[in-house]
Amino acid sequence: MRRALGLVLIVAIAAAVVFSRLSSAPVLAEPSASPDFPIRNPIDGFVLQRLRAEKIAPSGLCTDGEFARRVYVDICGVVPTAQQVKQFAADKREDKRAKLIDALLQSPRYAEHWQVMWSDLLRDNSNSPAYHAWMRQALARNMPYDEFTRRLIAASGNTDDNPATVFYLRDQGNHVEQVNTVSTVFMGTRMACAQCHDHPFDRWTQDDFHGLMAFFVRTAVEDDPVARLLKVEARPDLAEAPREALAQYFVEAHKGELRSQVLNAKHPNQRLPIMGAMQDQPVMPRRDIVREIEASGSTKNTVDAVRRAFDQSQTRIIVERTQGEYRLPNEGDGISKKRKGDEVIAPVFAWDPSRRWDGQGSRRVPLAEFVTGSRQFAAVQVNRMWAQLMGRGIVMPVDDFREKNPPTHPELLEYLTDEFIRSKFDNQHILKLILNSNTYQLSAQTTDANRGDSTLYSHHRVRRMSAEEAFDSILVATGHDNHVDDANGYLKDEKPEDGSSLMLRRAAKPDAKKNGALQFAAEVRVPAQTGSFFNLFNQPDREQTATWREEASSIPQALELMNGHTINDAIRNSPLARTLVSVDLNPKQIASELFLSTIGREPSAAELEMLFKVAPAGSDAGKMRAWIDDVYWALLNSPEFTYVR
Repeated sequence: MRRALGLVLIVAIAAAVVFSRLSSAPVLAEPSASPDFPIRNPIDGFVLQRLRAEKIAPSGLCTDGEFARRVYVDICGVVPTAQQVKQFAADKREDKRAKLIDALLQSPRYAEHWQVMWSDLLRDNSNSPAYHAWMRQALARNMPYDEFTRRLIAASGNTDDNPATVFYLRDQGNHVEQVNTVSTVFMGTRMACAQCHDHPFDRWTQDDFHGLMAFFVRTAVEDDPVARLLKVEARPDLAEAPREALAQYFVEAHKGELRSQVLNAKHPNQRLPIMGAMQDQPVMPRRDIVREIEASGSTKNTVDAVRRAFDQSQTRIIVERTQGEYRLPNEGDGISKKRKGDEVIAPVFAWDPSRRWDGQGSRRVPLAEFVTGSRQFAAVQVNRMWAQLMGRGIVMPVDDFREKNPPTHPELLEYLTDEFIRSKFDNQHILKLILNSNTYQLSAQTTDANRGDSTLYSHHRVRRMSAEEAFDSILVATGHDNHVDDANGYLKDEKPEDGSSLMLRRAAKPDAKKNGALQFAAEVRVPAQTGSFFNLFNQPDREQTATWREEASSIPQALELMNGHTINDAIRNSPLARTLVSVDLNPKQIASELFLSTIGREPSAAELEMLFKVAPAGSDAGKMRAWIDDVYWALLNSPEFTYVR
């Protein structure tokens, strides 16, 4: 791709503009001159009270353009299109920011974007379409957070009828990892070191850790012979001979499925997997079925076809047995000398030891109730949502809730926790409270009074886009669509101001999957390959729970943006660039579309002057396309694109 010499200056200007806006220059917005700012909801009151106590004046509110770009990336994980920026700017309604927030939370991109956070937390590298769809559906329909958590912790069955079981399939029965995930993700507690010794800096003991382990001792990952047979029967490629050989086993599998349905109807709160219904009349496992068919005189081809069909239809299942006790590992396994190995440990909920399993039925169902019934469970989630939107948690790190790590704003955390519980664990209710607050909508530009503040929210925190946000934003900025236009619902009755705007909007909506070089982040396998865009931009491999993304920059990242496949393919195949060449627009109008599509604002006079110096004269389409590509490249490489203010 050609790089004009003048673009070096364009990049320099773009970089200078963004960093000057984040520097110590006084903010021009009137509210920043006062230690006060409008209180839109109780969040603002708690934040302002602390700022006044510390004698720190807040910055003014962000502009509409800054708000639109910020809220699109925070809710949907992508920058807005030029048309969306224009429509928001043209909207004269006083409540247009609230309307946009409501629309974006209903966008399909919201569920896709926030699923990334949950995949990080749950260490999901399964690449299971069913599991991902389940998480996205839960977010899209705003499943109550306590219900979402209970379904994960108490999950039983197989992935075909209960995708939440991937939560356990992820660790193949490793109960240590299950305890660590539950304590870290749902209770904001770092309990891992208490496995081998009492925590040196917190109240957690070995008894606490192993009391939690006891909740999982009866949980196992096994092969499900019934579900596997049903899956084999449904195979369209199963030939007539092996199908006849398996006919009697298919009959038994259907009987087992029916018994399971009857049992589950009797016990709706403790759903049993198919295999749980088969203990009295078990279906033969794969190995025995193959042996019987082989002994019956079937041909080698038939036996091989049966074996192959079984191997390709494996179905693992999460079961919870009715018996089995957890015994403390021996001293040699890392247990402190003060404890004796092989002791039977009863299940105890560490955060409230008065909550104990009553000895009846499932152990994980009551554990899920204990977790979701804890006030700390609610506090951890609202703190996590606050951190995602505000750049740091009220408790920080977000997985370190303990007495010696107090919240910066205790009353604010209590208020949000109360609201979450009162709303019956409505995630979007909390998100709307935060997003509609003036605290969230403050400018990122600091003042002399608040430049040193990094914890009290006197100004918005500038952050770099995550790997997925940057990747998808490059595609959207160059005209590739992934449900982004759906977020325009709040303006669906308004018409574009001119035909060219309508043309540009339509041109920006082709199906990216038609081009083999382009995939959106949700379609890319995890963990990312070494050296890929996602790997370079710090996407975690999800071997460990990732409660916070690394934002550090690196030279390989800069090189990837300068000349990597992602940016080159997106620009080279840009539907928006093709449209800009084909319609009758002058360089100033083209520059406007490119700036709005990438960094969400109009170009300045100085930037236009630099662009015009290298703009082609005349109507040569090839030269104009090369100029557009170069401007795209410069903008996508500018800090103002990769950072959210």
